[in-house]
Amino acid sequence: MVGCAKSDTKKAQIVQNVMDALYTRAVAAHLHEKGKGPGEAKAGLRKICKVIEAEYFAETQKTVKLSSSTLCQLANGRMPKSQSNALKG
Repeated sequence: MVGCAKSDTKKAQIVQNVMDALYTRAVAAHLHEKGKGPGEAKAGLRKICKVIEAEYFAETQKTVKLSSSTLCQLANGRMPKSQSNALKG
């Protein structure tokens, strides 16, 4: 509805969806880097996070902070928070 502020819960949900999408892009980039041959230079988790953050800033002019440890856990099979909460609901 026009003229109504979003609730704090809705704002948090939107932020979580954006973060999940960014982590999905980062996991795909990490898996691409892992698939490189033995002679090729591979980007680490921190570098991938910085690249995704810079791409997002270029698209939206908003800053986000991605965690390399969260990226590592997601790449190793951990479920994103939004999917986990959807299964509970």
